[in-house]
Amino acid sequence: MKNQRTSSVLTSIDARITGLRAINPHLDFGNDRSLAGLTTTAEQLRTKLAEHNNLLAALETSRNELNALEDKADTLSKQMLKGVEFQYGQDSHEYELAGGTKTSDRIRKMMKSRLQKSSKGQSSDRSTVA
Repeated sequence: MKNQRTSSVLTSIDARITGLRAINPHLDFGNDRSLAGLTTTAEQLRTKLAEHNNLLAALETSRNELNALEDKADTLSKQMLKGVEFQYGQDSHEYELAGGTKTSDRIRKMMKSRLQKSSKGQSSDRSTVA
């Protein structure tokens, strides 16, 4: 899993807890400022971080499954169009209904650019004559 989240705060807190335990394992400053409270909060953070990373892993798995299903559907759709092309022909009404472009409706790019160039040339000739 490439998008796993880490916490620099948790790493820092773990080091601090180790140092505070060396001073006094029962350190307590009152007002919920105790070593036990810090340890509990660190464990909550660790648990939430693990939960978050598990959700990321599930999301990544779901995305991969979605992409695979999308590819499968796309392949099947293309195969169905090829089947219609084979059965009815590429220049048929059925091929067009299935989402294909009839051969007779296609204008080749080269032909299209020639038509555009010739129509521009004719319109510029007319403007100079007038």
